[in-house]
Amino acid sequence: MTFNELATKHRLGLLRFLMWKTKGDKSLSEDLCQITLVRAHGAYAELNDKEAFPAWLKKIATNAFLNHVERNKALFSLTTATEKDLIDNDEVGPDIRIIMRERREELMDLVYALPDQQRKAMALRLFEGMSFKEIAEALNAPFDTAKANYRHGMLKIEAIMAKRRGGAAA
Repeated sequence: MTFNELATKHRLGLLRFLMWKTKGDKSLSEDLCQITLVRAHGAYAELNDKEAFPAWLKKIATNAFLNHVERNKALFSLTTATEKDLIDNDEVGPDIRIIMRERREELMDLVYALPDQQRKAMALRLFEGMSFKEIAEALNAPFDTAKANYRHGMLKIEAIMAKRRGGAAA
C-alpha cells in the first residue's frame, strides 16, 4: 500500500489514540494528528516493515504529544507561582484555561516582535522544544550564540511583561 492509503486507513484510529492522550481535546488531537502524518510521510521510505505502520505511527504520535507537553512546560515557566499552581490543579475551570491561553498568545506575540535572531532562538526553544544544541545547528550558529540570543530575548520579554504588570497595577 502507498503512504496515502495507509494514512487514510489508520487516521481515525490515530485520532482516537491522540484524543485519549489529550484527554478529549479534539482540536489539539487533530493538530497532533496532522503533525504526526507529516512527520510519518517524511520518514515513510525508511520504514522497512509496512505491517508495523500502525505501531510506528503511534510512536510518532506519542513523540509529537510529548513535544507538545514539553513546549507548554516552557511556556508556563514564565507564569507566576499562583498561575502555575492553578495550571497544575486538575480542577481548573474553563475560565482559568482561557486566561492561560491568552497569556500564551501574549507570549507568542512578544516572541514574534523580537529581533530576527532572538525571535528564531526563542521560537525554536519555546514552541518547538529544541535544545540549545539543536537551535545552534538549525540556525547554523555557535552554541553560545544560540543561548545568548535566547537569553537576550527572554530578558526583553520579561522586561516588557514586568512593565505591563507595573502599568496595570498603577
